[in-house]
Amino acid sequence: MLLAFFRSFSLSLISLGLPNYLIFDLKANNFIAGASNTMYCIPYALFPPIAAKISDKIKRKNAIIIGVGGAIFVYFGFILEIGIYWLLLLRFLEGFFTCFFWPILQAIISDVSKIDQNHNSRIFKFNFSWNGGSIFGFLTGGIAVFILNNNYIVFNICFISSFLMIIPLIFLKIPNKKSISNFIKSNPSKNINFQNSQINLATFSIFIPIILILIYSITYGTINILVSAKYEFLGYSAYLTYILVFARTSIATLSSFIASKYKIQNLKLVFTISAGYFIIFNIIFAFTTEFYIYLLIYLIMGFFGINLYTISLKFFLEKNSYKETAFYTGLFEAIIGIGFGIGPIIAGFSDIFDVDHIFILISIINIVFLIISILIWNKYFKS
Repeated sequence: MLLAFFRSFSLSLISLGLPNYLIFDLKANNFIAGASNTMYCIPYALFPPIAAKISDKIKRKNAIIIGVGGAIFVYFGFILEIGIYWLLLLRFLEGFFTCFFWPILQAIISDVSKIDQNHNSRIFKFNFSWNGGSIFGFLTGGIAVFILNNNYIVFNICFISSFLMIIPLIFLKIPNKKSISNFIKSNPSKNINFQNSQINLATFSIFIPIILILIYSITYGTINILVSAKYEFLGYSAYLTYILVFARTSIATLSSFIASKYKIQNLKLVFTISAGYFIIFNIIFAFTTEFYIYLLIYLIMGFFGINLYTISLKFFLEKNSYKETAFYTGLFEAIIGIGFGIGPIIAGFSDIFDVDHIFILISIINIVFLIISILIWNKYFKS
């Protein structure tokens, strides 16, 4: 899963370095810096399902090649340092080419699991890889931005990282549809339990994983902005939010193994507790300013956040396998793009209303989402 590691490393690094470069090196305003993330989210909210369907036609590896080649092109463009609007355009292209990466990599898990029937192990490796890449990306970005005070070096590191993806890409082997079909025909008895597992998750309402990943992505897309705004108002250092995100991602990485092991009969309890925590901590954020309380909340958030992400991903992977397509992981990533795109918009209302009121608003939104998901789950089992 080196591909997931290197790609996540670059994305974490650029999301930290680019806004700082725009503000401190090119003297852009905060709106432009925020727009750099919006430009990434726009194509990523629209095109992943399309890219996934294209991968059904042109083979998964060819689609990954487009994603990796696009990343190399984009980061080389960043190095050229032409200007603000060029950087924003490149950020848009980065979002577009990433559509040919994450959904396809997840679809490969669906494809390969039909042969080795080991979704849980592959989900763990995938989650561990991309979270691990994020940790090293944040760590490297923190050194570049806060210690070296060199935002431009981030572009060079991202280019090198994207270029290194060529190595695991060369050795990437993916079974084609014919070999998968031949395996299933030659091992009918071995395939029965796996097929039953697929049917159990694949026939669930698609709205359950959609709601769960919206809770995850909207909250994650909002919370860092709100915490940063609150700390800026209180006169705290900017790097404190960076420490919180780094801590959360570290716990998510360590919790990946547990999150991949939940059985279907436990999923309702797990996602109810996890989403419930997302409701509670926003309320706590509204009534406290203590950094150590925030740090504890972020650490626990890493555990429950990876739960919501993994449960949702499992649903979409099974949908992929059952329908023999990459479309559903494309839909999964598009919803993440939508959530992370909506998050900053909601956070932007903190310029009009008090930041603490926005924390409460996020809790209310998550309460509504959780109630709907429980109702859908109960209706499925009654039927």
